Amino acid sequence: MRNYLLENAQVETVLIRAKPLFFPVLFELPDHIKETVPASVTLGYQGSFVMRFYCNPLPGDVINYRGFRWQVSHLEHSPQRKGSPKQDECPIVHVEFLGAATP
Repeated sequence: MRNYLLENAQVETVLIRAKPLFFPVLFELPDHIKETVPASVTLGYQGSFVMRFYCNPLPGDVINYRGFRWQVSHLEHSPQRKGSPKQDECPIVHVEFLGAATP
């Protein structure tokens, strides 16, 4: 897993939208977590899902999904995928497992 150091951080201005855009997110649970979750449930914890964001997700952002925390590792850009007619492209978001989400 990548380490994100504060001194290497860059300030980026982001646009907060009034309406969210939907981004496909690819993820997979690590093997040691899959062993603790019943087999019937693990199908819902690996693969892809669609999540709505009010601003573009950036590498290093942390999201919560199904009781687990995930960190955006990178974006896969594809000019053929569009989130809306005005948007140039809709990147696929790749995330890494961080652990259980704290309430």
